[in-house]
Amino acid sequence: EKYLRPDVVAMSGYTPGEQVNDCIKLNTNECAWGPSPAVAKALAAYDANALRQYPDPVSRKLRQAAAEVYGVRAEQILAGNGSDDCLTIIFRAFCEASVAGSERADKVACPWPTYSLYDTLATLQGVPIEHYDWKDGWSLPVDTLAASGARVVFVASPNNPSATLVPRAELEELARRRKWLERTP
Repeated sequence: EKYLRPDVVAMSGYTPGEQVNDCIKLNTNECAWGPSPAVAKALAAYDANALRQYPDPVSRKLRQAAAEVYGVRAEQILAGNGSDDCLTIIFRAFCEASVAGSERADKVACPWPTYSLYDTLATLQGVPIEHYDWKDGWSLPVDTLAASGARVVFVASPNNPSATLVPRAELEELARRRKWLERTP
């Protein structure tokens, strides 16, 4: 402990959802039925020798395919080793912690309750996080999030724990108000 940053020692760690076996689990994004026959067939035909090499570190083919599907440039696609990796990349790339002698630090915001890893990553990055209650009916609090002044706003859709699907129009409105949207796809 003596070698760790004081803010890391003081934080409470990320607590994953309860891990119960012998049941269908909905809290860990696991498939209860295993892969589809088409996936199993594709895996059986895959050249296992290709697994001895690292994949393309910037996922060019994946990013190009996603760009074509979503009508954006490949440079606008972030690929990672799962969503937690992508969230870590976003925190590191966009959020600056306060430096010694300065009170300036980027902050992040999110509707609350939501995915608790946001809090863990904010602490590790050294940036404050602000929570804003969902509006009645689990509607996105666009006004308060837009006025938050946060450098990054995280919105999980579907949200955990409410399963709220945030309408695209609300996300676009939030992005427009924050001047984050270059164009509407």
